Amino acid sequence: MSILMGVAIPYASIGSVIDPALKMLHRREMLHALYYNTQRLATKVELILNDKFTKSEWQNSFEEAKQLHQKFMKDAADISAYKRTVLLYTSVSKKLTQLLISSYIRYDILFIVIGMVMALFCAAIAVLQLLQDTNASVLTLQPKLFPSINCMLLSFLLLKLLSFEKQSSAEPSNCFHAVLVSLSVVYFTLWAILSHLLKSMQASLWTLLKSASLLSLFIWFGTSFHCISLGSSSFVEEEHQTWYYLTSTIMILLTLKEISVMNSTIGALSRHTKSDASLVEVCKEERNIFCAGSIAFLCIHVAVRRFNQTGDKWQHLPDVGDWLSKEEHKMWLSLTMLVGLCYLVYQICYMAGLLTTVLSLTASLLIYYYRAASGTVSIFGLSASNSAICLTIFWINLVEIFFIGFLPMLYRAIMGRTSQKRTGELFNNCIIIVALLSALLHKPHNVLLVGALLATSRFVAERIDRIADDKHCSILLKVITHYWLGKTFYFYQGNSNSLASIDLNAGYVGLNNFDMLRVGLFLTLHTFSGPILSFLLLLHHIFSDNERDVKHLPVVTNVRERMLTLTNVLITVPGSFFITVATVLRDHIFAWTVFSPKIIYEYFTVWLVLIQVMLVWLLLPKKSCASV
Repeated sequence: MSILMGVAIPYASIGSVIDPALKMLHRREMLHALYYNTQRLATKVELILNDKFTKSEWQNSFEEAKQLHQKFMKDAADISAYKRTVLLYTSVSKKLTQLLISSYIRYDILFIVIGMVMALFCAAIAVLQLLQDTNASVLTLQPKLFPSINCMLLSFLLLKLLSFEKQSSAEPSNCFHAVLVSLSVVYFTLWAILSHLLKSMQASLWTLLKSASLLSLFIWFGTSFHCISLGSSSFVEEEHQTWYYLTSTIMILLTLKEISVMNSTIGALSRHTKSDASLVEVCKEERNIFCAGSIAFLCIHVAVRRFNQTGDKWQHLPDVGDWLSKEEHKMWLSLTMLVGLCYLVYQICYMAGLLTTVLSLTASLLIYYYRAASGTVSIFGLSASNSAICLTIFWINLVEIFFIGFLPMLYRAIMGRTSQKRTGELFNNCIIIVALLSALLHKPHNVLLVGALLATSRFVAERIDRIADDKHCSILLKVITHYWLGKTFYFYQGNSNSLASIDLNAGYVGLNNFDMLRVGLFLTLHTFSGPILSFLLLLHHIFSDNERDVKHLPVVTNVRERMLTLTNVLITVPGSFFITVATVLRDHIFAWTVFSPKIIYEYFTVWLVLIQVMLVWLLLPKKSCASV
C-alpha cells in the first residue's frame, strides 16, 4: 500500500512485498520497490544477528540481487536479469520477514510451563478439597524427611537442567538459585497436598454425583461446560451467551422446584381432613402470585439483556441503549434512568433502615441531577447547572450512610458489647454505598441493571432457602449462582472479552484532572460492578442467615472454608484450563485478538477474587448458621 501511494513504508512494518499487487509498475519501479523493502528488512535483521547475517546465505543472495539489479539498469532489455532479480529480492524478503517474526515473537516456554503446571496443581487441589468430607476443616500433612529432601533436590536439579540460563555466557546468580529452590519447595508442597487429598477421599466422584440433587448436577454441569467452552475461540468471543443461558436456566429450575414444593404443601393440606378450606385457597392464591411474579421477573431479564449488544457477532448491531442515547429520545432516556433509580431505592429498602433509605433516595436524586447538569438527561423542562456541588453533596451522603452503620458498632466495641446484627448492618450500608456509586458511574440506561442485580440476588437467595436439601447444598447453590449472576450482569452491561469494550468515560466522572488512583478505582468498579456487587450480596445473605435465631438453626463450623473452596474452584479450574489452551494454541490466528485479552481479564479477576477472599476471612465468622 505504501509503495502504490508513493509514501514511506512504516518503520514498524516487517512484511514483504506482494508481487501481483505491483504489476502496474514499470520494471525499474518494480525493482526499486523490491530493493527498498528488502534493504529495510536486511537492516533490521542485521541489528539482531550482527555478524551472523553477513555470513548467511540470505546476505549472499541479496548481494547477487543487487548486482543483477545494476546490470539491468545498464541494459533494460536483459529480461533474464530482471526475472532473476525479482526472484532473489522476493525470496530474500520473505525469509527475512519470517526471521523477524520469529525473533519478535519469543515465548519463554520454560516459565510458561512452570506457571501452567502450578496452576493445574492448584486447580486439582481445589477440586479434591471440595470432594472431601464437608465437616473436615484441617488438613494434616505428615511428610517423611528423607523422601521429601530427595524430591525437592530432584525438582531443583530438573529446573536447573531445563533452565534457559545455561544458554547465556553469564554465570548463574545466587538469586536465580534461590528462585529455583523456592519453586522446588512450592512444587513439593503442592504435590504433598495433592497426594494426601487423593488418599483421604472417602467416596468416589461417581458416588457423589449419584447422590446429588438435580440442581447440584446442573450447577456442576454448567461449571464444567463453561470451562470446556474456553477451548474454542468462538465461545470465548460469545461468552455472554453461555452465562445468559446458564443463569436463566438455574432461575427457571429454582422456580419450578419451589412450585413443586408449593404443590406438595397444597396437596398435603387438601388431604388433611381438619384443614380449613380457606387456608388451601390462600396457598393456591400465593402460588399463582408467585408464578406470575416469576414470569415477570424472567421477562425483565430478557429486556435488560437487550439494552447492550455484546460479543463479536452482535456488538456492531444497534441496541436499546443506542436508541435511547439519541438526542431525539432524551425524554425516554430520562424516564428509563428515573425508573432505574427508583427501582434501586426500592431494593435498598429491603436491607436498610429509614434514615439510610432517605439518604439513598437523596443520593439517587443527586445522581439524576448530575446527569442532567452534564446534558445527558433532562429534568422535564427545568435547567440544571454546577454538577460539582451536587457531587460534593453526593459524597457527603455516602459518608453519612457509612457512619450510620459504623458509629453504633464503634460504640458497642468501646462499651465491650458485641452484636452480629450491627456488623451486618454496617456491611449492608457498604453494599448500598457500592450500589449507589455504581449507579453514578453507569450510563443512564444501565442504572436499571444495579437494581435488577439486587432484586435477582434476593430472588435467588429466597428460592434456595426454601428448597435446599441441607445446609451444604444451600451454601453450594448460593455461592455458584451468585458467581454466575456477577458474570451475567458483567455482560449485560455491554462488556466483552475485548479491551475495546471498556468504557473509559466512567473513570473520569467528577474529575477535572487525571488521577491514576481514582480513575483506576472508578474504572474497576464500573467494569466489574456485576461480580463485585454479586459477591457482596452473597456475603449479605450469609450474614442474614447468621442473624437468625441460632437456637433453632444448626451451626456450621466450616461455612467460611466451604465458601473459599467453592470460590477457588470457580476461579482456578477455568483459569488453569484456559492458560493451558492458550499455551497450546499460541500460534493460533486469534492468539492476540481473542486469547490474550481474555488472559488479561482473567488476571485482573484473580486479583479481585483475592480481595474478596480477604473480605471473607475478615468479616465472616468461622462459626455460622445456615438456614435450610
